[in-house]
Amino acid sequence: MTIPLTLTFLTPAFIGGANKTNAEFRLPSLKGVLRYWWRQFQDQGDSQALFDKESRIFGSTKGQSRVHLRQIIGPSPKLSPGDSAFNKPGDGIKYLLYSCYRLSQNQPGRLQWILPGESVTFELRLTGNPAENQEVLLALYLAQTFGGLGYRSRRGAGSFQLAVDPPPVSSAPLAPFAGLLAIKAQDFIAAYTQHAITPYVWAPLIHAKSPLATAFATPNYFKAVSPSGATTCGDVLDHIGKKMKDYRSVWEYMNPPSSSLSPQQQAFHQEACALHGAGGSAPPSYPSAAPNPISKVASGLPILYRFRSRDAAGIPIGHEQWWVDASPATHERRASPLYISVKQDSQNVPYANLLVLWSAFLSSGEDVALTKKEGVIQNGRRVIQATAIGTVYQPTDHVLTTFLGQFP
Repeated sequence: MTIPLTLTFLTPAFIGGANKTNAEFRLPSLKGVLRYWWRQFQDQGDSQALFDKESRIFGSTKGQSRVHLRQIIGPSPKLSPGDSAFNKPGDGIKYLLYSCYRLSQNQPGRLQWILPGESVTFELRLTGNPAENQEVLLALYLAQTFGGLGYRSRRGAGSFQLAVDPPPVSSAPLAPFAGLLAIKAQDFIAAYTQHAITPYVWAPLIHAKSPLATAFATPNYFKAVSPSGATTCGDVLDHIGKKMKDYRSVWEYMNPPSSSLSPQQQAFHQEACALHGAGGSAPPSYPSAAPNPISKVASGLPILYRFRSRDAAGIPIGHEQWWVDASPATHERRASPLYISVKQDSQNVPYANLLVLWSAFLSSGEDVALTKKEGVIQNGRRVIQATAIGTVYQPTDHVLTTFLGQFP
């Protein structure tokens, strides 16, 4: 089976090329995303069986892949800097994609990215059996619907849409897959949760014990966001970013925080104050013990709490020379369980899919380690000195489901 496809970027794609200064579209990046979303609807209880099945479909050192991608020769996607609204982002976009933009001489960000609206044509050739081919096509749909390509893709960067090109007639073999690509996430989830087989024949391919099945079956783990007045994908991303920035704000100096903050913002503020005290630099009125658990780390680990020095009136006067690092106790990181992907409907109206793919946040029993880090001068050089503060329990999903609840 060979399928001609066109991939169109809806938001800037920060896909690394041969070096960090250049950006380029690479089919291996798309194949990696395909493998990821394929795993999300498999039974992950038996890791060896999962590995064997994945190797059989996507290839390994023991056998050739049954999924083949070939780019059709055409103009390369245009790169920034150029005439793009994302070169002068709104506050919301910059909050979501902050590390991609130049922040200082020491934080140059990404110098290039693929511009929204750029397209790539390629062929997908499947040589597996019919059941394997169906699963690959479902993975492609999920990658388009909930994922993205490149850096910060979980925060809306690199969102894309696919189309069979040229569109097949209704009686053609590719017509069912072309129809799948046009199905909105909420309709697909409804088909799965209501056990509908026709016309969405792909929904039953999702294993009942898979992470995706858990997400689809859990209330408040999905939200389709259509901001009023949004005319571009950038408008949608900016709206979500502003909401997240406001939601996570802990700017108030008062302890306890004023009632003008939402309950979750007050919790964020109190946790920040407690961490400040646990690091050994807090006014006497601040709590001295670290919160347990820290709800904010539900957005992913590691996370840095950098504190600002303030005068007696609470006015920021600069960053303190120390910070608190929260990281998995035995792993390097835990990527964010929140996926933001921007889309367009059949009328080119932009919207976004927000999905919480929680599953196990960390390995069972693993804690979150807190470390105070500060710059000190040793032998005339500034080095980072780390001091363990302790550990806290894993967070719950409450902070993410509450954030999704901010949208109508």
